Amino acid sequence: MFTGRQLKIIELIFNNTQGIHGSKIAELLSVSSRTIRHEIGEINDRWQNECCIKSSKKSGYYFQAENIQFVRDFLFKYRNLENEDTDSEKRRYAILGLLLFDEDMELDEIGERLYVSSQTVYKDILKLQQQLKKKYGIELLNISGSYVRIIEDEHKIRELMFKIIKDEVLIKESAGTHYLKDLLPDAYDQSEYEYLLEQIKHYFNEQGVMLTDGNLIMAASAIYIAIVRNQYDYRAAEVENSGIDSNVKRLIDVLIQAQWSLYPQDMYSLNQFLHTFKLNDEKDESDISNFSIHVLDEFCQEVLDKYNFDLRTSEALYLNMLAHFEYMLRRLENGFQLLNPILDDVKKKYPYAYEISMLIVHIVYKYKNTYVQDDEISYIAIYLEHFLENVNQKLNVILISSARLSVSHILLNWLKNNFSNQLNVQTVLPIHSLASYVNENAVDLILSTNDMALHPIIPTYKINSLPSSQDQLLLNDMIHTIRISQRFREVVKKHFSPEMIKIYEDKTTFESIITDMAQKLETYNKINDAEEFAKDVLQREINYPTFVNDLFMIPHPLMTFANKTAVSVAILKKPLLKDGRSVQLIFTLAIERKQNDDVRVLFQIFKQIAANKQSMKMLIEATDNNKFLSALINLSGSIQ
Repeated sequence: MFTGRQLKIIELIFNNTQGIHGSKIAELLSVSSRTIRHEIGEINDRWQNECCIKSSKKSGYYFQAENIQFVRDFLFKYRNLENEDTDSEKRRYAILGLLLFDEDMELDEIGERLYVSSQTVYKDILKLQQQLKKKYGIELLNISGSYVRIIEDEHKIRELMFKIIKDEVLIKESAGTHYLKDLLPDAYDQSEYEYLLEQIKHYFNEQGVMLTDGNLIMAASAIYIAIVRNQYDYRAAEVENSGIDSNVKRLIDVLIQAQWSLYPQDMYSLNQFLHTFKLNDEKDESDISNFSIHVLDEFCQEVLDKYNFDLRTSEALYLNMLAHFEYMLRRLENGFQLLNPILDDVKKKYPYAYEISMLIVHIVYKYKNTYVQDDEISYIAIYLEHFLENVNQKLNVILISSARLSVSHILLNWLKNNFSNQLNVQTVLPIHSLASYVNENAVDLILSTNDMALHPIIPTYKINSLPSSQDQLLLNDMIHTIRISQRFREVVKKHFSPEMIKIYEDKTTFESIITDMAQKLETYNKINDAEEFAKDVLQREINYPTFVNDLFMIPHPLMTFANKTAVSVAILKKPLLKDGRSVQLIFTLAIERKQNDDVRVLFQIFKQIAANKQSMKMLIEATDNNKFLSALINLSGSIQ
């Protein structure tokens, strides 16, 4: 993999077809000529026989004509790569790797190894210290004069290395070995690592366990780190091993018998990490603890109490979530919580499912006195979104058909095959029986083989006697429209009111806005205690911010419930800068403990508004409360 600086060097040489001198490249990139020589040497080594940067005293560095197409293709490829490491970030891991195998080094020595100045090394180490403390809660390094030292024990060092590998693999599975090379400088052996990987894979195949690619890479990387550390005499201290997972112990024992440089005292740190993976057969539930069952059951009960649906009605969902809860709690206990690369997408696309998932926060805190990470919550939201999409309230439908009975049977079978989860077909009628049936029965939709509207209120869909894929698409659209449009208008009228809207013409603070919104909710008896409500909202925002997009927030508390669900609105004519975003619309949401379907609809409205720039603009530009409410009602009724 090429660094950002190496790519810039290649591009500069490619763009200067007559050649460019190293001193000019060094000036443009703010480095020394020596660094440029070193970087070009590395580039040529990596390209080997495919291409070569040539040099002459007269022209400087250049590419020969026969290599131009290769370089053009190469640059096109790398310009389109995402998440390319910056030079500074790559150096930080390289510095960390050097220090992990030489715990007391001079800044000049590190600079010489990495071909940068000691001042650059010093700046990178300061950034590395901040990064390790913020991301992993560890103070590993100490700078004293011109020296930098490791100040943690071997168990903490290994734990940190495991966490780095975990995060990088979760973001991009192929990144694991890349960071191993940085963390194990001069010690990483690709063939040795691959041989270990194959042995671990073979072990799990024999056990009938199919690990995910990511888990296999993480397990092999962690074990390889322990092996290399032992080979270089960085041994872990003896620790009481009474709590070692039997699956982990069997694996390590097999590798010890295979003559790998592992020892019984390695079990502790490896167990902390590997215990957070599922290392037995997918159908084997013996490793599920009673505590996990208790936590999940409490979560399901709270979802039932607050949102009126029972997750336990789906056995598949319950078992999948039970496995997730087991390993989530293990990760929480051992400090190895998951990263979710699509966290922001989950929060934007599935806000209602994410909000339901937030119920786990106070349950876990009650037992563990620590907060579940945002990323972990988003994984629960993905399970719930799947459940919500498959628990649809069916529309009551009647079929009006003057065709032969055989045609009606074809239509009924087609509806059953394609819409069994959405439509409840009550009966088949001739047109003359429609009026009396509708007077006595609740009907949401009329399907008719006749090309006419049959009722002034109930929508009619004209269906072909031999329906096509186009019918399926159009009928789906109509079902969606029926379910949403009128419902959305009703919910907005019910939970928004002019007196709960405030337009801020001047700049203000987030705390002041939340205090104002809470006071309005208390004034109109939506909540009992504005001060407690505001405090809960502000605390939640610290740990779990409620941005829907860069302009729009929906703050609401974790623990404080309302007397009645309501929304208090703040429209900011002058944007509020918060967490790097310019907020102009804030919906402060108060949710009653016993919920109906209104809260789900509110979150769907919020999501649709946030996804439409024109809708956002219309609401933000409203000049008074009534115009804002009118615009919101119209927008909600037009959502498809």
